Amino acid sequence: MENLKNYLRDVLELEKTVYTLNQTLNRMDCYIKSLGIARNIQQPAQCSPRETFSNIIGIGLGCGAGAGVVIGLIVAIIIDGHAWDAMGIGLLSGLVLGAIVCMIIDEHYESEAAQKDQDLLEVYSDQVAQDQERVTLEQSTKDQALQYYNLIRDQLTSTQQVLSKLYSLNYVDPEYRDIVAIASFYHYFETEICDTLKGPNGAYKLYRAERNQNIIITQLNKVITQLEEIKYNQSMLYDAITESNRKVDQLTQISQMSLDYSYATARNSEIIAYNTAVTARNTEFLKWMEFFKG
Repeated sequence: MENLKNYLRDVLELEKTVYTLNQTLNRMDCYIKSLGIARNIQQPAQCSPRETFSNIIGIGLGCGAGAGVVIGLIVAIIIDGHAWDAMGIGLLSGLVLGAIVCMIIDEHYESEAAQKDQDLLEVYSDQVAQDQERVTLEQSTKDQALQYYNLIRDQLTSTQQVLSKLYSLNYVDPEYRDIVAIASFYHYFETEICDTLKGPNGAYKLYRAERNQNIIITQLNKVITQLEEIKYNQSMLYDAITESNRKVDQLTQISQMSLDYSYATARNSEIIAYNTAVTARNTEFLKWMEFFKG
């Protein structure tokens, strides 16, 4: 019984490592894909003073008409009785004055529009330059992150191979070779509910009974999303997943990722230290395999 319990403990440790490395890779993959992507910054449309052309004409004609009436009245008084001549002079003068007013206003709008175009172009240029600086910085971080992504991926492959070798001892039937079942079995042995896997009082039968009665959750994706629900009925699994999730957070720090080089280096140092520890542990498991074979 003790040997089998130790075996389950070691297999559970490997399953936790595989889970941790898988989750870490998934998070790092999302993070890496978000780096070095240029924003789609829209170039500003050119301001057009002609959008206000109708306003310019209206103001010009209004000023011209008013001035024309005044001039016409003055001329009518001066040339006494020649109203039509006065109206003609007033109209002509009004048109000239209106055209002058239109030119002055149009020039003002031209200058104002040109200044707005210049201001918008400067803002656009600043945004493009800042975004390019960000992209360059993120690309450097991305290249470094990819190195550690590959390191973790290689570590996952190595750990899966060790786990496969332990499973190849055939202590556990293929149907139950996953973190959920192994955590349950180890819990049964640790609490002395069971001392064997097979038989009428074995862990397999108890596990199936609890699964069929919905006492436990056996699908990993549901376990992850309903973690608090297994806190008491599947405490060993709960501890395994929560501990692994903390390690994933520690290794990735997705919510606090910084492009600061010293911060990134500190994160990567943790990854190296974790991989070193996993490698050492895997080596020990392989040594213990010879003992289990006996």
